[in-house]
Formats: sequence, structure tokens, C-alpha cells
Amino acid sequence: MPSVTGHLIKYSQPRVESISKTSALEDCGVSSMDCEAAAYQAVWVAIRILVVDDNQHFRRQVGELFMLQGLDVVDAAADGKDALAAVVRACPDGVLVDINLPGRDGYAVAASLAAICPAAKIVLTSSDVDEVPAAVLLECGATAFVPKTDLATLDLRLLFGRGFGHLNE
Repeated sequence: MPSVTGHLIKYSQPRVESISKTSALEDCGVSSMDCEAAAYQAVWVAIRILVVDDNQHFRRQVGELFMLQGLDVVDAAADGKDALAAVVRACPDGVLVDINLPGRDGYAVAASLAAICPAAKIVLTSSDVDEVPAAVLLECGATAFVPKTDLATLDLRLLFGRGFGHLNE
């Protein structure tokens, strides 16, 4: 259900892909100027993200970054086994996967995640690799690769949002 907090309308359940200004105003239950301003300022859908990285500090930092950009980190995993368990519990909209994981590497983990949850946008990341060829992304079911140093400068809602294709093509 929509909720109005200050000048922000947030839709969490059920998920809404798009909404008109008129519909947003009707959902507010009032016809005030505050509600109209809220409808213009921010109508958004939470994008649910799973973060897979063996570094707890990185998971915490990227979680804060995602939150600042309006993404909802619903779970975090330190390795492939925990990531697969998280996806079985609830398929997220997107998954950020470190390439250098203990045990199975990020490519293998991404392929398994894509098989279990094909609708999720899987983005590979690393502090040790500068790029991943598009053919490798396709092979492991990922939609993009982003170096960890570039995460803070990207529009992450666009990266994990619907309708987004392969970044590395």
C-alpha cells in the first residue's frame, strides 16, 4: 500500500511499475497541495538487492550506498552457498556479486543464481578486475560488470532497474 511520509510516496507491496499523477493523488486519500507535490517529487518502487561479497565492511558500505540511492538491500551473503540460500528464500530484483569469492568464484555463483532466479539482474564487481567481456557476462547470466571503485559514481537504480540491458556491450 502507498504511504505518504513528508513529500515522498513509496510503494512497497504490491509492486507497482508505473503510476500516473492522478492515480497517486487518489491513493493519498486527500487532495492537498502537499499530496500533489509528493506525487510530482517521488513516486518510486523499491528495488530489492542481494549483496554477495566476502568482505563484511564492503557489504555494509555498499548497503549504505544503495540505501542512499533508493535501493533496498534485502539480504547479504559472504559466499556462494549463503547467496544461493538467500535467493531460494526470496528472489531479489538484483544481485551484486564479487568475482573473488571464497570457494566457488563469482562467475560460477552468478550462473547458479541466474538459473534459480532468472528475473534478477546480476551485476558482477571486483576491486581486482577492470572489465569483463560481454561474452563472459552472458555465459554466467550477468547483465553487467562494474569495478568496485565505480559503484559510488553510478546511478544504481538505472543499473538494477527494469529494462536495462548489458552494460558492457
